[in-house]
Amino acid sequence: MKDIVCLLTIYVQLPEPTDEKSGTYNAGYKNIAGIGKERIRRT
Repeated sequence: MKDIVCLLTIYVQLPEPTDEKSGTYNAGYKNIAGIGKERIRRT
């Protein structure tokens, strides 16, 4: 019988700042991690 292996992947987003001239910054997302959190919250 073959062994069954279960793999789990964890992704980490560093709080890299967004450009102050960008639309995302003006929308209230001061860093890229905030964009990712919002995407996860909406799903």
